[in-house]
Amino acid sequence: MVRVVIILSGQQTFLFPASLLKTKLLPALKYIIGLGIGAGLLILTFRNIDLDQAMLSLKQANFVFVAASLGVSLLSHFLRAVRWKMLLKPAGYATDTLNTFASVMVGYMANNAVPRLGEVSRCSMLLKSDRVPFSVALGTVVLERVIDVVVMMGFIGLVFLLEYDRLMQIVAETMGAQTGSSNSNRYILLGLLALTGLMMFWFLRKYYSRIKANPIAGKVLGFLEGLWTSVLGILKLRNPGTFIALTVLIWICYIAQYYVCFYALPDTSGLDFYFAMMVMILGGIGIVLPVPGGVGAFHFFCQLTFIVFGYSQQTGAGYALLIHTSQYLMLIAVGALAYLFLVIRPVRNAEIEAHGSVS
Repeated sequence: MVRVVIILSGQQTFLFPASLLKTKLLPALKYIIGLGIGAGLLILTFRNIDLDQAMLSLKQANFVFVAASLGVSLLSHFLRAVRWKMLLKPAGYATDTLNTFASVMVGYMANNAVPRLGEVSRCSMLLKSDRVPFSVALGTVVLERVIDVVVMMGFIGLVFLLEYDRLMQIVAETMGAQTGSSNSNRYILLGLLALTGLMMFWFLRKYYSRIKANPIAGKVLGFLEGLWTSVLGILKLRNPGTFIALTVLIWICYIAQYYVCFYALPDTSGLDFYFAMMVMILGGIGIVLPVPGGVGAFHFFCQLTFIVFGYSQQTGAGYALLIHTSQYLMLIAVGALAYLFLVIRPVRNAEIEAHGSVS
């Protein structure tokens, strides 16, 4: 057994299994660091905010639109469950729609507590409710995450192209430099990116086997190969068009939940769908960070988006507080109800072979 030795003050030595460091201490340390990052970003977000004014604004919010925003959010999660069910069927399991949706909601509830715990939780719940093997469910969840990454990368690229001038102006003001002609810079940068891409393609094609032999490069190329294989796998589904349509609708709902919530506050009621997309993309950076529930991280990036587009810190902070708190509480409440639903509901066998042909 490998043991790690720690010497304190040159006097006392502690021995403990290295496996303990990996299985217990490191996850705990990551969680504490995540909490620290969230707390720090929360302080940065609200350090110059009039909290009394923010609370007054929240009290005056139109909660009909908050409820409508939560409804759109739940619709996106239901569509995700339907899409997940499509991925499970080729693997030989026709799951119950309500059970699949409930498992998804349990996963979101778990993610609010510990980042990335949701993927494990929803697979475990589907194992209990529909007897879908954990490995099978987890494989489809990984595919889902790959698809989400591809879509989010597309959105980030879209933001870069649509808001290049604004982003470059911010960089110039921060660095104290002049960017010159924004249009010429845009074309030069796109040209350089295209040329770099062609050169990388030629280089990889010529030296692929040698590069893949390198341990680090091999892992990167293996990940990219898996990414490409996963994307192509969508086309092998029985109804790839339905799958793609569900994916589009899910992301439209993601944007719409932010847009509908704009109407809940007087200061944001005039904002448009385009800006809601920007809040979803840039604010989403805070959601994907390893911070429990995105607390602090989402607020910071959401407020930053408002500032970048010329709105006040106060407005951005108030809106971030409203939509994040409402979503956070909804996921906990619905996730808890979903868990109880799955616990008391009779277990079914979703394996297609057990029931014959499933339509």
